[in-house]
Amino acid sequence: MNLFGFLGPKGTFSEIALKTYLKNEDVDVECMGYASIDKLFLALDSKRCSAIIVPVENSVEGSVTTVVDHLIKLNDTFITAEFVLKIEHNLMVKDESKSITDIISHYQPIAQCRHYLESNYPDVDLNNAESTAKAADFVSDYNGDKVYGVIGHESLAKRYGFNIMDRNINDSKENVTRFFIISRKPTEPTGNDKSTIVFSTMKDQSGSLANVLNEFQSKSINLTHISSRPTKTSLGEYLFYIDCEGHFQDEILSEVLKLVEKKTSYIKCLGSYKKGGK
Repeated sequence: MNLFGFLGPKGTFSEIALKTYLKNEDVDVECMGYASIDKLFLALDSKRCSAIIVPVENSVEGSVTTVVDHLIKLNDTFITAEFVLKIEHNLMVKDESKSITDIISHYQPIAQCRHYLESNYPDVDLNNAESTAKAADFVSDYNGDKVYGVIGHESLAKRYGFNIMDRNINDSKENVTRFFIISRKPTEPTGNDKSTIVFSTMKDQSGSLANVLNEFQSKSINLTHISSRPTKTSLGEYLFYIDCEGHFQDEILSEVLKLVEKKTSYIKCLGSYKKGGK
């Protein structure tokens, strides 16, 4: 049986996204949670997992940079699917009769609920955990003087016996997170695909980024995302990370990538995959 990894433990949005995604897939897999993004990618690289799911972008907070940095370094694995999950954060406590002194969650939910927290809990200390489920696990075992609130999916309340103080506290009610499925075999074209590409431009060459992007524009290939990440080797040097419409095997996109290769010092297609729903 294949092992499918997610950011654990059980009860995280990653697990919920994975289970929802698998409902429409005819596969026999076992799901395994890992404690951090680093450990998740390590499990894939070491072949302990045949595939993993990772959160790559949130509609409120943007790219999950830790994940993007790992994607840029993919080796012998490919982005093979995307999945979009609507996010609803809830504030939960063990004992609703006590006033909250601290709130704990993954840094992304805290950021996505920033205005709510500033308005309703301006004096409460905010604490980061590796995942929402890790935060809930910590609070479940905590017996100190502080009174912790947890931000996460409502399933955590059922799992740990928490009381939900307030529902859907995210600042944007149209809060969605995009996930990537990463596995070992590239996909075939479906006619409704996207591709993710990473490249670096020619050093010290004026207009080098524009020259690259113009190749996509000249063939009417729509770019749906563009961002940059430092190379972490030299100040001011960046890798560019883009999503575009089309499959790398499509004739037009394949032609564009060959032209782009001549205008970049490095380029790699991280995968092509069927467009996910919104």
